[in-house]
Parts: sequence; C-alpha cells; structure tokens
Amino acid sequence: MNQNIISLILFLLISAVPVYAQQDNGSNTTSSRILLKIPYKDREGLMKVMRNNLQSLNKMISAMAEDDFKSVQSIAKNMSFNKKKGKGLSRRGNAAFMAMGIKFHTEDTAAIMKAAEKRDRKATLHAMANMVSTCVACHSTFRVMEWPNNKFYKRPNPMKLVLPKEFKATK
Repeated sequence: MNQNIISLILFLLISAVPVYAQQDNGSNTTSSRILLKIPYKDREGLMKVMRNNLQSLNKMISAMAEDDFKSVQSIAKNMSFNKKKGKGLSRRGNAAFMAMGIKFHTEDTAAIMKAAEKRDRKATLHAMANMVSTCVACHSTFRVMEWPNNKFYKRPNPMKLVLPKEFKATK
C-alpha cells in the first residue's frame, strides 16, 4: 500500500473525530448530535478510550502497509469486546450508543480478525473501513461535551448489556 493511500486513510480517520471545543450556536453539527450526559471524569475516560481506538486503527493501517496480518489480528483482538468494555458501555445511559460500541468491539473486530487470519488484504481493508464507518456513525450521532458552560452530570443507571449470540466476553 503506498504512502498516499495510508495518508488518505489517516486523514479520513482523523476527520471522523468531531471537534468538541466548538461552541454550539446552532450552525454546526454539534447541535444535532445527542449529548451523553455523563460525569466529567467519565467523559475524559471515554475520550481516552476513543483516542486509543484511533491509535489502534492507525497501527492496523501501518501493519497492513507491511502485509503484517499477524499484527492486524493481534491489534483487533486487543480492541475486541471484554467485560471491562461492556461495563463502560452499559453505564453511558444510552441504548443506541451502547449498540454502536458493541458493534465496534464485537462485529467489526471479529471481521478484521477473520479476514486477517485468511491473509485476505481486500477483505481486511473492507473490514477496517466498516470499523471506521462505525466510528463515523457514532461521532455523528453523539457528543460528550457541552459548550460553553460544560455542565457536570451524575452517572446514569447502567443498562442491560445484550451481546450478539455468538460472542462471549473475555476477562
């Protein structure tokens, strides 16, 4: 994969992350996104998790540039669903947000691992693109910051976590 394609993919990934420091004056997409009303500490933790996911996607793209399918599998496995991720998703208080997180950490990671295991470059890249589509959909739907006053909220009650039938959470 040439450097221009990698640069384009990275640009698209970075573009998927909304700018949270914009004031909501009704002229941008912030006003149409759903605010997750969670405590500041949780917001910072969630932002850290999302930045880590973006860094992991970057590592997968770099691994694909070298046809390093083993690393792609390993990175996707580390991003896959586990009990800690389930707990984090269930306590955000929004079923649609939880569903997107579950899709990202179950279906998207499983598709990448399966394609990488077969050393199928095209299928692996398509699976990675689907993962990015999940990111874009989530970031287009939700926001975690409220500006200019950045209000504080209490943590919502946890929701029941429902995983795809074939998926089992790891420790």
